[in-house]
Amino acid sequence: MMSSRFTAIKESQNRNAIAIQENGRRSDLFGINVFNEKKMLQYLTKDAFEGLKGAMDSGSKIDRKIADQVAEAIKGWAISMGATHYTHWFQPLT
Repeated sequence: MMSSRFTAIKESQNRNAIAIQENGRRSDLFGINVFNEKKMLQYLTKDAFEGLKGAMDSGSKIDRKIADQVAEAIKGWAISMGATHYTHWFQPLT
């Protein structure tokens, strides 16, 4: 008697591959869901953008005066991209 795992593997080997047609180049899709400098300029005031950019370049903390504006800008951008939920997910760098 075969286990359900081996039955599933055997059945998967008899299936036909599904043809997939890619539209455009993959490099055109790279980074489209990133809140980058171009999008920052659209959603932030000039002062907030300069403060955020300065903090990013120097590695310093974001000034509390612009922190709420940055949070609202990111939230507005995410909602415009179709986001409906949020999670604070930490990904280890090592």
